[in-house]
Amino acid sequence: MENKTTKETNLFDLCVAAWNAFVALCRRIWGIFAGMLRITYRRWWIVLPVMIAFIVFAFWWYRPSNRKYKAEAMFILNGPTLEQFEQRCNQLVFANPFSKTENMAELLGIDKSVAGQIRNMMCFKVYDCQKDNTPDIVDYSRSISPIDTNYVRLEDHVAMRFRFRGDLKSLPVIEKAIVDFFNASEEMQAQFVTYRQIIERDYRFCHEQIDKLDSLTSSLYFNDYTYTAQTQTGVFQGYRGINLPLEDIREHIEQTYKVDQRITQATAPVVLENHIVLVPMPMHDWRKLLVVAFIIGWILACLFALVIEKRKEINAWLRK
Repeated sequence: MENKTTKETNLFDLCVAAWNAFVALCRRIWGIFAGMLRITYRRWWIVLPVMIAFIVFAFWWYRPSNRKYKAEAMFILNGPTLEQFEQRCNQLVFANPFSKTENMAELLGIDKSVAGQIRNMMCFKVYDCQKDNTPDIVDYSRSISPIDTNYVRLEDHVAMRFRFRGDLKSLPVIEKAIVDFFNASEEMQAQFVTYRQIIERDYRFCHEQIDKLDSLTSSLYFNDYTYTAQTQTGVFQGYRGINLPLEDIREHIEQTYKVDQRITQATAPVVLENHIVLVPMPMHDWRKLLVVAFIIGWILACLFALVIEKRKEINAWLRK
């Protein structure tokens, strides 16, 4: 019983000590805030210009050519594997745009000023969760487990994201340079040749079957396959046509459509599904930037005003 009372007392003392520390911290913060208000009132001709300078700097920093955006792109692989794409992409991921050796400008074949607008390039896996072989989710957080059966990784799609800062007019140049960089790989080109041969064979086969189905359906539609037979018991009328497997025909037409899409987009080992897309909102909100500039400007302005106000004491202390 005595030990229990002692533990309760120690816990109560700990709570009291924590509360006292919190109150002391709040008083300290309030004391600093009150001191800054007083020095702002006394030396407003020093504090205000410094704060205005910081706010002007914040607006200058937020100029259109200096805003950072997230750029996203979806690539379709026509033959190359994900591993080949990632190995090729790692050359760009680890490239230093300001390095003199094997920098991003040399890899992409663009000017250094344009390459310097690209930052933090990374590639991500794409997953299908509807079981329809179409991209549904990009694993930007890299949180999807390979053994999760709810998501199927697409082997012919891969996403890319990077930070872009600069003139938007240079974005098409960057887009073309990135695609050309991947398609310049001899290994990817070899995989593409084999892939192209396979889908051309599938294309010919599907369309040959479509032509045969057209001839068959036309024959069944326009020709009369009913017949009449004379028997001892009377006249028998029958039908000797073929019932079309409509469900199989529908599946074959859908498969032919998919093959047509594949052969249309298979113009290179790596192609863009769409153009590179910029997230409309910049990465840094101008309101947050102004608040940060206001706070930092006010703190530094108060410190500067305090140094000027206490310059005689500081001078005397330095002369000791």
